[in-house]
Amino acid sequence: MATMDERKKAYGEIYTQVLANTMDSGTPYDKFTAELKKYHDEFGLKNEKYFETMCNALVAMTQTVTTSSQQIALQILVEHERLEQEAQNLKVGLALKAKELELAEKRLTLADKEATFNEARTNLLDAQKKKEEKSIEAIEREIRHYDDKLRIQEATILKDVVFGYTAGGLVPPTDMTTKALNAIDKITP
Repeated sequence: MATMDERKKAYGEIYTQVLANTMDSGTPYDKFTAELKKYHDEFGLKNEKYFETMCNALVAMTQTVTTSSQQIALQILVEHERLEQEAQNLKVGLALKAKELELAEKRLTLADKEATFNEARTNLLDAQKKKEEKSIEAIEREIRHYDDKLRIQEATILKDVVFGYTAGGLVPPTDMTTKALNAIDKITP
C-alpha cells in the first residue's frame, strides 16, 4: 500500500497532467477563447467588455476545470489503488491456489506411493503364505519321515529281540513274534 506522501505525489502528477490536457490547444478552453476573440474582432466589442467577458468566462471555466481535474485525479488515484489491491489479492489467491495444487499433487503422489506399498505388501504376504504352505508340507514330510524311522527302529528292535531269543535256543513269546511281524509289515509296502 502507498504511503500518504506517495499518494500526494501521485495525486499531484495526475492532477497536473489532467489540468494541462484540459487547457491545451484543441480543448474546449482553447476553442472558447478563440471564439471569444473571433466575436471581439467580428462584432467590434469594446476592449473593456471583451476583457470583462473574457475574465468572467475564464474564472468560471478555470473553476470548473480545476474542480473537474481534481475529481478526475482523485478518481484515477482511487481506481489505481483499488486495482493495485485487486492485483495483490489475485496474487495472494494465485499463490494460495498454487499451494493447494502443490498439496493436491503431494497427496496424489502419496496415494500412488501408498498404493504401490500396499501392492508390494500384498505380494510379500502372498509370498510368505506360499512359503508357509511349503514349510507346512516340508514339516509334514519330516514328520512322516520321522514316523517311518520310528517304525523301522521298532521293527529292528523287535526283530533283534526275536532273533536273540531264537539264537539263544529259546522260543520267543508269540506276542513278541506277532509284534515283530506286524512292525515289519508296517514298513514294507
